[in-house]
Amino acid sequence: MKTNIYPHSLTALKTVWLRSGKLFLLQAAFLLLAITSFKTSNAQATGQTLSFDAVNDSVFLPVRLQGSYTKEVWINTSQFFNFPNIISGTGTALFINGGQLAAGHAPFFSSVIDPTPLPSNVWVHVAVTYDSVTGVMNLYKNGVLVSTGAAPAYVEPSLRLGTFNQSSFYGGLMDEVRLWSVARTQAQISANMNCGLTGDEFFLLAYYRFNQGIAGGSNPTETTLRDTADNCVPKDGTLFNFALNGPVSNFVAPGAPVAGTCAGSFANILISGNSVCITTPDSTASTVDGTIFGSTTINTNLDKTFTITNTGNANLDLTAPLAISGPNFSLFTVITAPAILLVPGASTTFTVRFNSPTAGTFNAFILASNTDGDEGAFSFAIQATATFVAPVTLVSFDGKMVGSSVKLTWKTSGELNNKGFEILRSDNSQLTFTKIGFVAGTNLSLGSNYELTDYAPLNGINTYKLRQVDIDGRASFSNTVVVNNNDNSVIVSAYPNPFEQSFNIIFNDAKLLNTVANVRSVTGKTVAVITLKNYRQEVNLSGMTSGVYIISFSNGEVMRLIKK
Repeated sequence: MKTNIYPHSLTALKTVWLRSGKLFLLQAAFLLLAITSFKTSNAQATGQTLSFDAVNDSVFLPVRLQGSYTKEVWINTSQFFNFPNIISGTGTALFINGGQLAAGHAPFFSSVIDPTPLPSNVWVHVAVTYDSVTGVMNLYKNGVLVSTGAAPAYVEPSLRLGTFNQSSFYGGLMDEVRLWSVARTQAQISANMNCGLTGDEFFLLAYYRFNQGIAGGSNPTETTLRDTADNCVPKDGTLFNFALNGPVSNFVAPGAPVAGTCAGSFANILISGNSVCITTPDSTASTVDGTIFGSTTINTNLDKTFTITNTGNANLDLTAPLAISGPNFSLFTVITAPAILLVPGASTTFTVRFNSPTAGTFNAFILASNTDGDEGAFSFAIQATATFVAPVTLVSFDGKMVGSSVKLTWKTSGELNNKGFEILRSDNSQLTFTKIGFVAGTNLSLGSNYELTDYAPLNGINTYKLRQVDIDGRASFSNTVVVNNNDNSVIVSAYPNPFEQSFNIIFNDAKLLNTVANVRSVTGKTVAVITLKNYRQEVNLSGMTSGVYIISFSNGEVMRLIKK
């Protein structure tokens, strides 16, 4: 009776293999075979497949699997020791177990195994499917079901070709990797394994053809494995440790026995704003793709136009009028509808208008129902802001790095009843803005020039905006200003110093948030304990006598303060 040993839970056994001389002899044999085969190939032809060296080659794929899936690939290998992994992550694996094709889920990876060993140096199509409803996993070889079993649920944040957890490296050729978000049937797998895809197929997550670079030539820049599926954002892979020169550990030819394109016509919807593709479903609006409209004053129209393109090879029908839903749907209106039918390659536009009688930031969702098989309910979030008509005309608002600080400047052309400006700051997410300062208004009819310096900007992206406050309490917001702080230094400071009644603590290290700062007299007596809730925080010592005080922080920073 043959006993199957599953690699991902038997690290010790792998170590024995690695420490033996067998690994190096077999790897040498594999490399020699690849070099011999290369002598008869055309080194200047376009690459058609990827050669893995069984030592440390791998490809990272930013593909998330959760629920049902299908992994399929053509392989050609003569290396069967050390449990070579073909397409694996941390919770799923398609690999070779003692020369036999196998697949499974964590923790044992022992769901299915082909009883017949894989042939050596022959192109073989292999696939594994998983149905999350039934928990059934099926294993296919050349379109034939060779094993079936049960597998536990899993979550797979990303995948790798040619390795499991940076061990059990694959040696041989790999071509036509296809990843799907559905358990494909045996009929579908066998019907399409010998022909290429269009990239528009329903439920196709990613498609890697390996047709790139110079076959066996010098390919130092070919470090990205291109995803040719029709994705809004391509799921391109990243090559690691490939030599990218010569007949091994490189793009080579010929590839798998795949010819032509599989019959089939598919519609594929792409919606863009600001000429940037919008993903679906998208629950967060963004300025990048135009789903954040921007700001307007109350009772004033603000329009945004989006483009729908059919990138598929069949007609795309917008099966129902565009629908707007969400908490503030009534403030958004489709004023220009898109065309109903789009032939392949055609585009149409639609315009959405925002108008609000009250001030605030408002959110909704757009639903574009269509005949794209896997994006038929294309939905995305939109957002717009309305402000009061403020008695202040803001001409400009700018910011720039000056040393390790950010200098903010703004200008008005007229002011009336202007209490002043709150300066607000957020990180790149723009989810939470924190007040970092206030500058009183001049109320000059001709306007004024203002400035404020942020002495402790956050590391990376800083987003600023002004909140102009009227004397009667009404307020309006400016546009945002983005400044990139590449200094990356940790800043902790206090000002003014000397101070009279109070001083401000400023810092940019998120690790200091919700920690405690202690203020002591020169005699060591604690006079104040401050919980740091914000990056800029006022400390009042009006009840203390004049003199020298020491403030210490949880990160070890200590500074000397003088009270007048």
